Amino acid sequence: YLYQYKSTPFLSGELSSFPKNVTREIFKGRIEVSNIGNTDNKEVLAETLLLLLEDYPFYDVKKIDKNEFLKSSKLFLDKNKYLSKCEFIDSINSYLRHSIDDPHFRVGSACDKPKKITPVYVYPIGDRYAVSAIFDEEVQKKMPLGSTLLKINDQVLNKNLNYREINDELLKQPIKSRVSLEFKKPSGELDNIVYYIKDKYEITENFKPKNLYVKKLNDSVVYFKINKITYDLNMAYLNNFNIINQSKGLVLDLRGCTGGDFLAASQFLSYFIGNEFVFFNYGYVQADDKNAVIVNKSKDTSYNYHQKGQLILLVDADTACVAEMIAHALIKYRKDTSHIVSKDKHTAGALSFAYEMNLPEGIMILTNALGDKRKIYLDNTIIEDKGITPD
Repeated sequence: YLYQYKSTPFLSGELSSFPKNVTREIFKGRIEVSNIGNTDNKEVLAETLLLLLEDYPFYDVKKIDKNEFLKSSKLFLDKNKYLSKCEFIDSINSYLRHSIDDPHFRVGSACDKPKKITPVYVYPIGDRYAVSAIFDEEVQKKMPLGSTLLKINDQVLNKNLNYREINDELLKQPIKSRVSLEFKKPSGELDNIVYYIKDKYEITENFKPKNLYVKKLNDSVVYFKINKITYDLNMAYLNNFNIINQSKGLVLDLRGCTGGDFLAASQFLSYFIGNEFVFFNYGYVQADDKNAVIVNKSKDTSYNYHQKGQLILLVDADTACVAEMIAHALIKYRKDTSHIVSKDKHTAGALSFAYEMNLPEGIMILTNALGDKRKIYLDNTIIEDKGITPD
């Protein structure tokens, strides 16, 4: 573990209670892995992944047969490690995404990949993929918004595909790439279009707001976009406190937010809850009693959001980890004024501490398969894969 000193979250001053002798290094660290000898670095990656998968903590929750999965994983790695390094890593991430589907277990690299963009985005409506946005005037003239996308480059869009995969993997292509689409217009007419990816597209601000974007929607409601939870979140809140606190309602948009720093989240929550509260519980599955992580009462109540203010929490299937903890705490401790809204059945259900393992050639594995096996509980429940359901 590479840290200059050992510290506990308790020393931050944000918490009144945290498990004894639990340092940051126990639940969040960085590990360097060196290749001693002439072993191929892809072999080092494959062997490291298998060791980590041996200790993956959520087989039971995800109802995956561990032994069968380890066998299939070894076969997959043996079959694909003859690819180039970058192709091998891409294949691993695709395999992990379609098997354990855990945002806390993936492989990163320093591969120089071509930039991929798209002028077309879809959104699920019922059992179809509707064209929800087009940022190319030529394409928009030929394909109306609301059309149902049927094929991308001759690949049929079946019901098992996630719309994010369609947007991020099928529609997004390198610059100058040829893209062919087959679609059904709102009128019912079948049609097709071919276009080439341009150097860039002007994406409107309201389509994909930037992190910590704050806007007064009207005299009563303020919108606050949160893509990542760091201490910058608290600074953005304080810098916009006057317009936020004068509102009758605040929309916290946590869609796509995959988490961040739980101490920053605890401070952010204290502005809304005010009193001391249990943030989460932490302990072993076998243990009857779990250690409560308790957040202190607000140090300066003058920056607390008023108790009559309505909170609308926008979440989706990508809302994960610390973002889920924020949503849970607000619903629990401001239940009369907080409401969760989502088009998805539940949030990601991905709640665990993660480590970074740095391997040779700029390869990095993010994993939750290390540590002392303690897990995070919300109201004594593991929410892995279950997530938080909307109102």
